[in-house]
Amino acid sequence: KSSSVSTLTILSANKLFCYYVRSIVRERERDINNCFDGFKISIITMLLISTLLHIANIENARALGEGNNGGRPGYHMPSQTTTYLPNPMNPLQRELWRVFKKEDGTAFIIPRPDGLGLEYGMCQVTNPLFKEAEQYGFCDRTVDHDIINSIDPDVALEFTAVFHQNLMFVANGNEIIPWVPDEDILVACDTLEGDSKVATESYCTNVRGRCDEKSGVCLEITFIPSEEEVGILIPALNKIYGIPELGEECSLDAWGSTNYVCPVASCYIPEGCTYTSHYIISQYNLENSEDRTVRPLRTCCQELCYSVDKNGEQCVYSGSRQFAWSFLIQMAPFFSMLFFLVPY
Repeated sequence: KSSSVSTLTILSANKLFCYYVRSIVRERERDINNCFDGFKISIITMLLISTLLHIANIENARALGEGNNGGRPGYHMPSQTTTYLPNPMNPLQRELWRVFKKEDGTAFIIPRPDGLGLEYGMCQVTNPLFKEAEQYGFCDRTVDHDIINSIDPDVALEFTAVFHQNLMFVANGNEIIPWVPDEDILVACDTLEGDSKVATESYCTNVRGRCDEKSGVCLEITFIPSEEEVGILIPALNKIYGIPELGEECSLDAWGSTNYVCPVASCYIPEGCTYTSHYIISQYNLENSEDRTVRPLRTCCQELCYSVDKNGEQCVYSGSRQFAWSFLIQMAPFFSMLFFLVPY
């Protein structure tokens, strides 16, 4: 009997021990499972963050140039001895003309700005950059490559700021003016929808396949769009660059001071209104310019006679009454002559 009791005691003890061990193992399994679950969540989170960062880097590279070096696949890849200088004075959302500083401290502009000094009015004596434009050959019909490729970096940035202020993509048959790189064409293509996307699909596909993204190798071939495709891409390019329309509100912080070309006037301010500074995109033609290649220029000017009421709303001034009195006064002699000439 004592031996059976001892046996039962041992078995009971063993059973309790097994339960204890099993409970520990289960807790450890839960801990291990929880650990693996936490590890999997961490891995997924890291992969998600990495993917988002990669996408952000791609977008930055598209905006500022491949690898942030200002290069453009299939067109220009800067050497290791040049430094890309993004232009803080560019009022647009993208950068077409880019400045690169060389080892000797001078800089060059890509695309090369041949003839743009004449086209954008820099060669007018009244232009603040007239002296620099002449110095670096921007006013010469024949370009000296040694001079135009060795510009003071600060001056080069001022030049490209003016180029971007006046930038507006236009069509010339099946050509886009000014020239635009493939990467910008592709961004414009990605914004198209519906019939516009269908109409440009062939051209956009050809441009997209010109360069291999992995190897960086590009075909030495140029794809020419049709006039219809150019007509569709022009508004898309102006949109992705953020090129403002005439009359659109602008900021001097982005455009800089352009008072030397802005019109001035004395204004009648309606009662209860206050004159205030309000800047809009304006277009002007250079006076006394015999050069027909000079295009109408765009700048940020103060809107004439802009006033607001006490609520900050723009005052709509109708000058018809003042115009009527002015017209009658100016035409009074003429009416008097008619009065005497009309027979009774």
